[in-house]
Amino acid sequence: MASFTKEKDDDVEYGTEFDASYTCDDELAQLTRDVKNLALSSQISKDVEPTAPTARTKAAVSTIDERLPITYQLMLLINNVKFTGHILVTCFGNHDFAARGSRQIARGGYFQTREVEGLGVAKYPLLPTASTELSARSYRALANELRVLSHPPLMVHDNIVKIKTIGWTRLDPIEAIWMPMVFLELAELGTLTQYLSEHQLGVDPKLEISQDVGRGLQALHACGIMHGDLKFDNVLMFKGKDGKVSAKLSDFGCSFIANGDEKKDATTEISAGTKPWTSPELGQEVLISWLPNTDAYAFGLLVWRVFLNGRNPFEGLEEEDVDQRKTQDLIVSEASVSLEDQYDKNMLLRGAVSSDHRSHLYMRGVAMPKRCFRHTLTLRIDKRNLDTAVDSLSFDKVYG
Repeated sequence: MASFTKEKDDDVEYGTEFDASYTCDDELAQLTRDVKNLALSSQISKDVEPTAPTARTKAAVSTIDERLPITYQLMLLINNVKFTGHILVTCFGNHDFAARGSRQIARGGYFQTREVEGLGVAKYPLLPTASTELSARSYRALANELRVLSHPPLMVHDNIVKIKTIGWTRLDPIEAIWMPMVFLELAELGTLTQYLSEHQLGVDPKLEISQDVGRGLQALHACGIMHGDLKFDNVLMFKGKDGKVSAKLSDFGCSFIANGDEKKDATTEISAGTKPWTSPELGQEVLISWLPNTDAYAFGLLVWRVFLNGRNPFEGLEEEDVDQRKTQDLIVSEASVSLEDQYDKNMLLRGAVSSDHRSHLYMRGVAMPKRCFRHTLTLRIDKRNLDTAVDSLSFDKVYG
């Protein structure tokens, strides 16, 4: 999976094609916007002129020269992120996994994660097998992760995983090979895949999980970010102090981050994602302004799977068959029919059920998800609307 991020050498301008409803007008946020290759797009009020870079910015923040070695580029990036003050800095700056107990949790295309007792989850890049150098792709993926997780509006959002600190780790007890890492909060309930495999949920918890994921995507889109790889394994489950379970988005290595100076007709190729949980536009050029709607399609697929209790609706199908169903615009009807069938089976198994209870189960377990599908799983990218889809999962907004 390749990153969607396109590096630019021009200075970042303000404004974006996305509806950036989050604004950050304090000095630290302005400092973030002033750092080349670190600024995320934010909407600035039309009657407020952007302030010039501060002297502190010019004196202490250096831009990243792409001619420098990858590891050194990353060191500068980490130092710049730390300088903004947006990361919760602890006394833990480096960690020797070879000397302290930890266990591996997951291993992906670019990253691996380890749980460290008392510290959370360490996430760090995979080293190429033939070299101890960090690849350019891994660097871009980690840079994306840092840029997204250190963006102020996202750091405080309830449905985005929290970053705790950043630093370096040594993986080998003999060789002095240090790798950059980020420490994230530990998802005690695991991924959404694990959670649904261990719990039989009613329709209301399924709606709540789906809304949590939707709100996380809405926050990203408001900041000019497209996730790019939405799937069960990139949704983490947490249990709050009040006992309430919540879902949070994670893994932003494939995210597209808008610079804010893209032209209206600018396009980019959708080259990342995990089949079959991708939109029909995978491998195609798409207008940057339509990128959030590719996330919307993936969101519809995720909601479908949630309401099937985690079952893969494409199980047994070849990849080509799934792609063909998407391009023939059959997914909306197939998703709707599958929930109708599941409802009928549940009613047969339950036996005698009151009409009120049947109505409750149908409205929340069939009718509301079907509304969501109509606004996400359509082939027409311009007809998808994440906001309307998320609202479709709220009983109060649909029926109240």
